[in-house]
Amino acid sequence: MRKYKQNQRIEVLWLDTVQDSRWQSKEQMDSSPEGLCATIGYYYKHDKEYLYMSHTISGKDRDKTAIPLGTIKKVRIVK
Repeated sequence: MRKYKQNQRIEVLWLDTVQDSRWQSKEQMDSSPEGLCATIGYYYKHDKEYLYMSHTISGKDRDKTAIPLGTIKKVRIVK
């Protein structure tokens, strides 16, 4: 994964788990799920397993979102 600057604004496109408890036909089971998500926030860091980002920063404090790297399809810088 490319290295971003801390607090750089980014958009992450990632695949979420999709679950539907209704009975499914073969055609429904074979269709692709609609699990693509987009999250915009401020890059904090990444390690071997997760990309860490925040939506809100206040002084030295921030909230945290950790997205598993294996689910990430694309990351782009938001200007």
